[in-house]
Order: sequence, then structure tokens, then C-alpha cells
Amino acid sequence: ALSFDRDTAYSVQPGPDDRSVSVVVPILPGAQDFSLLVQGAPPELIMAGNLSRSAYIAPPAAAISTVPPVSSAPAAAAPPPAAIAPAQPVAAQPPTSRSRDVPAAAAAPAQVPAGEMTVLAPLTAEEIETRAKSAMAEAQRALASRRGVVAAERLGHVLALPPNSQTRLAQALIGEAREYSGELRKARAEYELYLKRYPDGPETARVKERLAALGTSLAQAIAASPGGTGIGKPAEWMFNGSFSQYSYRGNSQIEVLTPPPPGQLTFTTDKLSMKDQNSIISSLDLNARKRDAATDTRIVIRDTDTHNFLYGQPQVNRLYSAYYERTDRDLGYMVRAGRQLGSGGGVFGRFDGVWAGYNVSPSWRVNAVVGNPVEFGTPLTRSLRGLSLDRVPQLGELGYSLYYIEQPLEGLNDRRAVGAEGRYFDQYRTGYAMLDYDLNFQSLNIAMAQGNWRTDSGTTYFANADVRKTPPLSLLNALPAQQVLDPFTLTPVFLDLRTSFATAAYNLGIPEMRSQASMLTATSQLYSAGFMRPVSPRWQLGADYRFASISGTGDVGVMPAQPGGGNSNIVSGQALGTNLMLPNDTVVLNASLIDSPTSFGQSYNASYVIPYKAWRFDVIMRYYTQKDTQDQKQERISPTLKLSYRFRNSVSFELEAGNENVDEKGPLREQHSRRRYFFGGYRWDFR
Repeated sequence: ALSFDRDTAYSVQPGPDDRSVSVVVPILPGAQDFSLLVQGAPPELIMAGNLSRSAYIAPPAAAISTVPPVSSAPAAAAPPPAAIAPAQPVAAQPPTSRSRDVPAAAAAPAQVPAGEMTVLAPLTAEEIETRAKSAMAEAQRALASRRGVVAAERLGHVLALPPNSQTRLAQALIGEAREYSGELRKARAEYELYLKRYPDGPETARVKERLAALGTSLAQAIAASPGGTGIGKPAEWMFNGSFSQYSYRGNSQIEVLTPPPPGQLTFTTDKLSMKDQNSIISSLDLNARKRDAATDTRIVIRDTDTHNFLYGQPQVNRLYSAYYERTDRDLGYMVRAGRQLGSGGGVFGRFDGVWAGYNVSPSWRVNAVVGNPVEFGTPLTRSLRGLSLDRVPQLGELGYSLYYIEQPLEGLNDRRAVGAEGRYFDQYRTGYAMLDYDLNFQSLNIAMAQGNWRTDSGTTYFANADVRKTPPLSLLNALPAQQVLDPFTLTPVFLDLRTSFATAAYNLGIPEMRSQASMLTATSQLYSAGFMRPVSPRWQLGADYRFASISGTGDVGVMPAQPGGGNSNIVSGQALGTNLMLPNDTVVLNASLIDSPTSFGQSYNASYVIPYKAWRFDVIMRYYTQKDTQDQKQERISPTLKLSYRFRNSVSFELEAGNENVDEKGPLREQHSRRRYFFGGYRWDFR
């Protein structure tokens, strides 16, 4: 509530941002001295009450002396803005990042008549940083829960302060806050201001991406509003997505020369020519969205249909996503129902069901999931149910999740796991880590971590470590070792998958089946690290190292023990060049050395991309050679040419033709294969 300690004439009117009000009061006798507090501020800002005084004076009331009583005056008696006495000259600090709204603070207290008002000393650098960091932390928490109005207010506090360590980041984030609150015009202005002031800032790339995406949403909002203003109209559905159709054709020719047995001279020659691919693949990606200041509603459908023209090849239609999602930032909940990809909480892959979350505080969220995993091509039925607790990640702070999940298989207790996920990001670094422990198998299913670090110079470093069971631990892993014999002929009987699983569970019992599954499940390890560094305005150079290995499996049932795959080491170097010979052209060069237990190989790839108006030309050349431990040498050359054309910025036409020539020679055999492929089609992006 706003109150006055005496009779005062005032009026209330809407504020400039449609989300605030302005209280207009007359300038009372002696009020001209207040201009000293806001040296350089336009008088109309003072009158409208739109000036953020916190940018210029410290707020403690104890620092302000008593003002002598003044008689009230009617609003009509107030002098015009021009009548305000000019402020005494004072030294000024550099303008704040928000100087378009408010001026800089006075650097030293002005001398005013005794007994009227004492101007406070400016904030110290330490006080400015403390306030900025506190407001930024509150803003990031609000952004994490998509409370745009709150986030914009906190970021406004940061920007109203003199320049500080949080100013640049606040300017980058306030556009996002405006988006969440549905203020698209203001979001665009904030993004454009950031790019004007920090064209080479760390957040520039992200700001440009959001600004580009915002352009479509803003154009639709304006076009749909009365008179084309985009202001004051209730949220409406916006649709975007794509539809594509591509035809794939491929022909192969294989010639195999087998050396003769000892004592003979005639080589055996086998030739095979065939059409190995003839299909049309159609894909639909449909997104509908309605968003306002408090809610965000989405409907997503993604479907792919494969029509095969080769004899014996099935026709396949797969619905990958079909879900409804609603987020309410005021009430703090999110729910997504339908076919969707797991978004953590121990859910791997696609499932049909419901994922729901509720923000118990700005930093903590609880989630629940229930449904059935989607596994194309299997008659077995699974279900899942789980709970998770999230510490919402904030910029510069660690976020993490703890979860418990159960996934019965055919009604039997299959997967029951606990796990944790950790996330970190700031303007330079991102990191993600995960642990998944299966309580039934009493074994670690997944342990992985990955991170990226970008320096001020533009160099990017990355590292990854991934150790996991392959395939994931499941009772199904025991099936290859099982064999059912006909009781009369003692010959193997081949059963369908569901019957085989039920039979194995009945014959072995769940504990023994789980033990055999553990012995037949391998462990894979993958480690990698590398960097990419700009060395000139046109070139970037990088290198990386990758290590991979997979363990062996035990001797179980009819499955003999299998040795591990050994260790593979790959060292690669990359070069990326832009604007070399033509405007916006791109050259990508890659070379790799591959050392595995059974062979040593070399891989070289080069591509050149030429964009010209609505056209794009891609020329790609791949070369691979290897020699294995049996002295067999293989060479593979794969040239590719791709042409694309974009019509009216919404329809793309693509053509690609390639050839793969493989030649293998050695003491065991000589083989030559030629494969030619072609694909062409179109993609329609609608908005």
C-alpha cells in the first residue's frame, strides 16, 4: 500500500510496460533539491515516478535527514518541469548499462541547504558487486522456473546499478525473461541492445539464436493481433514444423576372387549384382504452441513412414513422438502426456505415459513418471514407474537429480535402479554426469561424465568418459544361452520371443536367469578428449583422442565364452576454414589414425560447401585404408556430390549422388565392390 503523511493531490495511471502503474504527484516546495539525487535525470521521469532511485542513492532511511514540513499544494499549482531548479554541478560516474533509462549516479554528495535533505554517498564498488550478485542469483532461480516477470525485475536491478561484473550477463538474460513473460517486443529490444553493446560477448551466439527464433514468434503475434499491433491480444496457438519426402535408391556389384586350394591354379570368381535399396521415406514434424505470461502449452507429433519397393522388404510406419505438454509458472507444475523421449529420472529411450513435475521451491522440483517403454519390433511388454528429485541447475551452480525407477518385464521384476545426475553450466563451461545402479543385479549399469570448456580466446575443450553395460542389464540378456529341445527328437525347437522368455523364466527361475544375464552382458568403455582453436580469422584447428574397449562374456548354457574386443585407439585432427575462396564457403578437413587389436587403419575426409543465394553445393571425398593381422589390405573411396535449393525460404529441394568403391586384396581373398546410390526429395518448413 502507498500512503502519504499529509494531504496530497495525486493521480494513478497505467505504467509504460503494461505491467505497472505510475503514481503522479505534484512537485512540492523544496522538491527541487531532489534533483540533486538524480543528477541529469529527465524531470518527466521524476514526475512519473519511473526513476529507479536505487541506482543513485543508498536506501537506508537512517541516512536521510528530516525534511522541514511543507504545505501541500494542489496539483494545478505545481510548476512545470522546466521550473525545476538546475542541479549543482557534481562529478559523475560512467553511465550504467541501463543509461537509456536512467542516468549515472552522482559520485559525491552535493551541498544542499541545511535542514532540507542530505544526499547519500554513492555505493562502493564492493556494495555494487554484492547487490548485483544477489539480484542475479534471484533472477537465475526465477528463470529456471520460467517466472519471467520476477526474473526481469531482478535483472532490472542489476542493470540499474553502475557497471559491474554481472551487467553483461544481465543484459543477455533479460531478453529471455521478457520472452517468458510474453513481452516479445521488449525481448527483441533487449537482445538487440546486447548485440549492439557486446558484439563479441560470450553470450553473443546464444543471443543471436534466440533473436532469430524470436523473429518468427513475434511476426506471428503481430500478424494475428487486431490492427497488426501484437499488443493486448490473448495468447493464440502458433504452428510450425516440417514435412519431407525423400526417395532412396542404391545398386551394388560385388566380385570375389578366392585363391585355389594348394596344388590347383584356378581362382574361384563369384559376382553378385543387386538393387539393395529402393524406398521413399516420408517424415512429419508438427509443433503447436500457445504461450502467455504464466503458461506454456505444446503439442508435438513426429512420425516417419518408410515405403519399401524391394520384394520382401516390410512397410514401416513409426510414431516417434505424440504428446501434450503444459507448464504453469505461477502454479509451478509441468505435465507431459503421450509418446515421448525420457528426459532423465532413469528413463532410457522412448515411452508412452505421463511425466509430471512440481516446483516445491524455486530451487527444488519433484517428478513422477509412469508408462510403458516403446520398443519397436518386440512382442514383449514392459512398464515403468519412478520418482525423482531435482535441484534445479542455475548458471554457475551445480544442479543434480536423484531418482528411483522400476521397469517390470512381462510382469516380472526386471530393472529396479537408483541413480543420480549432475549438471553444471555457466558462460564458459558445461558439464553432465550420471550414475545408474541396478538393485536387482547389484551392479553399476552406467557411469559417465562429459564436459566442455570455452575460453575467452575462443578455444573449446571437451572430454568424455563412459562406462556402461552393453546391452543394459536385463533378464532378456540370458536368452541367447537357452535352448529348448524336442523331447522325442532332441532337436532344437525355435520359439517366438515371448514364449522363449516365459520358458526360460520357468525353467531357470528369476535368480538364476539374472545370474546368467550378468555373465552374458559385456562392459564397454569409451574415453575421449580434444580441443578446437581459432588460429586466424578464417581457420580453426583441432585434435582429439578416443579410446574404446569392450569386455568378453562368460561360458553360459549353449553360449561359449567370448573374448573381449581389445583396446582401440583413435587419434584425429581437424581443420575448419570459412570465407576462403568465395563468400561464406566452408572447408572441413579430417584425418584419423585407427589402431585396433586386429587392424591398423587411416581415414581422410574432405568437404567443401559453397552457398550461393538460395543454392548450396556440397562436395565430399572420403578415403579409408586398413591392413589387418592376416595381411589383408582394404581401400575404400567414397565421393559424394550434393545439391540443394531453397524456394521462398520454406521449401528445400535436395539431390545427392554418391559412389563407394571398396577393394580388398590379400592371401585369403580378393574382393571388389561398387555401390552407387542416389537420393532426392523435398522438405517443407511451415510456420
